[in-house]
Amino acid sequence: MSADMGFRTVPAKQMGLRHLAGALSYSMGGLRRLKAETAFRHELLGAVFAMGGLALARAGAGALVGQFVLLCGLFALEAVNTAIELLVDRVSPEFSAFAQQAKDLGSFSVLAMIVANTAWAGLALWWALAG
Repeated sequence: MSADMGFRTVPAKQMGLRHLAGALSYSMGGLRRLKAETAFRHELLGAVFAMGGLALARAGAGALVGQFVLLCGLFALEAVNTAIELLVDRVSPEFSAFAQQAKDLGSFSVLAMIVANTAWAGLALWWALAG
């Protein structure tokens, strides 16, 4: 296929450190895009309060690491939910029940992780203050 037909040539697959650098660059692009989402900024603020509250209560390392892992899961699901919303809006700009269900399911996954984070933070805080 020639370039004059509108097709692009596929770039060579990167290997080793170049692949790692490219993957990191794509991930940072995703983080920049995610920072534009109000929901992510709210979750980030909640993360600061959760980690800060646990640190002030002198929670153990296990509680802090557990909270950090759950927060990473929350941020990952928020990124996937945002990707779902972007794709759905692109392929179905008009209202459709199918598109709405896809968005609702993505939103529920984020809500479940918010509940898990809140439960863990509350329990870890209780353990730290009681012990």
